[in-house]
Amino acid sequence: MQKVFLKISKILDSITKFFSYFCIAMLCILTLIVFLKAVLLQFGIASAIFDDLSMYFFSAFFLPAISYALLLDKHVRLDVVYVKYSKRQKLYFWIFVNLFFIIPFSAVISYFGFHFALQGFHIMESSPNGRIPYYFIFKGLIAFGFLLVILQSISEILKSIMALKGEKVDFIDEDITKEDLSMIGV
Repeated sequence: MQKVFLKISKILDSITKFFSYFCIAMLCILTLIVFLKAVLLQFGIASAIFDDLSMYFFSAFFLPAISYALLLDKHVRLDVVYVKYSKRQKLYFWIFVNLFFIIPFSAVISYFGFHFALQGFHIMESSPNGRIPYYFIFKGLIAFGFLLVILQSISEILKSIMALKGEKVDFIDEDITKEDLSMIGV
């Protein structure tokens, strides 16, 4: 059973890592769009399509990246309370937070995001200024991003359960050494 949990957790982590590469590509495209908009504005050319495109690519970059932040343990947490716990208490607390806060919140956002995207698809909604069609894709990214958060949260629960049972689990934050941090200037 424990090996199954670890295998499922690794699969879910690999899904998150795969979409992190997608996020990097979207960030590069977003940077190019913002640069082009700035250049065109210098010549007095303004286009609302760049505003719409930047919104699309920002959501395509940011929403799937939330699950990657959860994987790397680089998310916001109440460390003031969390620091006082023992390692075992932290694992129990992390399971509790995932089960009762992250997963339900993400499920609600994903559920309504999917329905909003479906409504937009049925009426073939375009962007607010009408420049870009298929606005339902933007709304669908909301549902998709939070679905990835649910999957990563399940992986975090499985890793925590395995760590509580005494298994050696590779949590990303424990793998980062001081040398790694000094290489990036932290």
